[in-house]
Amino acid sequence: MAAYDAGMEHEAKRLSVPIRTLVHNTKRSTSLLQHLGIQNQLGWVDRGPPDPPRNAIVLAFGVCVVETRFDTGRTRYEPAMRQLAPDRRHPPVSFEDWWRRTILTDQRGNKFNRADLVLAVADQDGGAHIDAALNEKYRQLSRENSLGFRQSQDLPIANSVVHASVRHIADELLQSIDAGLVWRGDEPVVRTPICPQPLETSLAEGRNDPCPCGSGRKVKRCFGQRMPLCVMTQPPEESQPGQAHPVGGQAVSAPDLDPYPAVVLDCLLLVPVQ
Repeated sequence: MAAYDAGMEHEAKRLSVPIRTLVHNTKRSTSLLQHLGIQNQLGWVDRGPPDPPRNAIVLAFGVCVVETRFDTGRTRYEPAMRQLAPDRRHPPVSFEDWWRRTILTDQRGNKFNRADLVLAVADQDGGAHIDAALNEKYRQLSRENSLGFRQSQDLPIANSVVHASVRHIADELLQSIDAGLVWRGDEPVVRTPICPQPLETSLAEGRNDPCPCGSGRKVKRCFGQRMPLCVMTQPPEESQPGQAHPVGGQAVSAPDLDPYPAVVLDCLLLVPVQ
């Protein structure tokens, strides 16, 4: 990750491979965390986009923000972890929610979750393999800018939203492990096991019945403890219907490290028409 942060953004391709090794299961292979018996017990750190308000239209960058520097005018995708809006501080989520929840929707209607992005890079786009023919929706995102954002009419944003996303996902994974595990000798132990059922699960069981996840706890003490994702901050009351409202936009500066501030935009929220 240090290499990516130092400006070598192609290192995101290298990052995609250990992420896949740690968490991705197939019919023929088992992830490392699954081998250790902790993958589905961990509460995963999710700093993805918050759920939008009802009937609102959101133009967002997934697990990235857009940063424009005042000194150079250059606009780039950056991992959202670096300028984290409060709306992204979700409660811990299950692995299935973390890996499979949609985090990015482009302007052609293609939806992407963390698995889509990491596996496309690792399996097709130079991480562990190179394919001549890419997954179509990934090709549109990575090669045709289907997300649709530009610095200006003739100038695309300077770097890849895919690579910045993979860098952010790697950070979430490390934080999940650091916050969620303790070690008893050589054995990893989950501090606070979480119900692995996805948040959208509809349970037929009663609150006092055993949770169907097999934890041995009652529903109310297992799935019933899951908390919903954060909802995006509502636009100001004075906003007019149809008006675009920046969410998470801010001027930031770190004088000790960088004397030049930047504007950071998390997303744009179109105020719903009443």
